[in-house]
Amino acid sequence: MGSARAIEKMVVNVPRDRFFEIITDFEKLPEFIPELDKVELVRTSGETRTVTYSIMLLGRAISYTLELTNQPPGQVTWKLLKGDFMKQNSGRWQLEEIDANTTAVTYELEMAFPMLVPSAVVSKLQENSLPKLMAQYKARAESLHG
Repeated sequence: MGSARAIEKMVVNVPRDRFFEIITDFEKLPEFIPELDKVELVRTSGETRTVTYSIMLLGRAISYTLELTNQPPGQVTWKLLKGDFMKQNSGRWQLEEIDANTTAVTYELEMAFPMLVPSAVVSKLQENSLPKLMAQYKARAESLHG
């Protein structure tokens, strides 16, 4: 079984509550993350959301469903409910207010795959895909609220 663990940090020039809105408005994610074909909010129960994602990953269409728990104003955690490419997908967003208009963002991700995944794929995730994803969120947040 292949696995990947990554932590990425950045600073965004928007208030923490505005960045929280960006990361929890799941159905709007395809507007600024081109790799996402579709995001469907399946169920809401209190602060818990069940969300199905359809993405292109390394030229392959995959679908997976996460259970996300919003903990306003500064954290979102998730775990995999089902997926056709991953055995595990868990992690969290942690948002810390630096000042009224600046937020320190930490994104933690742990994934496991049912088959042996080549190290090149894991490296691509850690070195390219995650920083690109973080840059997309930062650009979206700062364009709307910066």
